[in-house]
Amino acid sequence: MEKRKVIDVVGGIALLAIPFLAFSSDVAREILRRDRGTCQCCGVRFYEDGMMLHASHFDHDRSSRYYNSPDNGQMECIPCHLQTHLSQMDHFGDSNYNAVVQLANLAMKEGFHTWKFYEQFGNEYKERDREMLAQIFERNGYNLWDFVDVAG
Repeated sequence: MEKRKVIDVVGGIALLAIPFLAFSSDVAREILRRDRGTCQCCGVRFYEDGMMLHASHFDHDRSSRYYNSPDNGQMECIPCHLQTHLSQMDHFGDSNYNAVVQLANLAMKEGFHTWKFYEQFGNEYKERDREMLAQIFERNGYNLWDFVDVAG
């Protein structure tokens, strides 16, 4: 699995990148600012809810000049980002499958919330996040364990 790196910190939000999936750091910052640290699917907020957010692409065609444009993305919490990719599994082949694998493994390891959230409210919330992750996969007709690297 590819390593993530912190590419910037904006208003206390660490922008993290999964190298082959990520917007450039400038574009990710612009999307984060434009969307005001809020998931554009469900409305959960980073600051108030402690939920980690991703800059998610609408169009996944890497050859498109539009690919790295702020107009090609929005902020999504991890559950919504996974839901988006799982709903597209039949349409987008290997690159979408790889994105789901990356996101599922990240969520299993780190949960959906920030480390400060878990520090304040306890790691039992991370276990709740993992249960919710399994439910997201089940609702979409998939088994989480077909995507998660249990050894990693």
